[in-house]
Amino acid sequence: MTAFKLKGDCELAYLFSDDIRRALKIFPANTCFVPVPSAEESLSIRGFNPVELLLEAAGVNYDKALTASRDTGRQAKKNRKERLRTRQPFTLCPKRSKAIADKPVVIVDDVYTTGRTLYHALEAISPCQPSSLQTFSLFR
Repeated sequence: MTAFKLKGDCELAYLFSDDIRRALKIFPANTCFVPVPSAEESLSIRGFNPVELLLEAAGVNYDKALTASRDTGRQAKKNRKERLRTRQPFTLCPKRSKAIADKPVVIVDDVYTTGRTLYHALEAISPCQPSSLQTFSLFR
């Protein structure tokens, strides 16, 4: 993950494409896959959203229903206690709420550490009232 996320070796996304595609095939065909968004600062430094790149490499369509409304700092530099205290960084894109209402939604992240990022994403998506709401992470 260091080479992929921090050093920008984007080709590494293809190492996981078969596994991701296979894992996500268990969900219904009308499932909306929502990647965890990257903060603007991370995007400007890295140049890409690692979750979106993993989904693209796997050929999985996704919905950018969430945006990172504020930067909470790099999670990798925080300890468990600091991560759990992080305030809600995500907002729902108003135009996307109808598109995911009454549909199964899977929030996708690359690394699950404390689960705080996914809980924030779940809280942001819940008001849309999807028919089901689950998460998928490549690494734990």
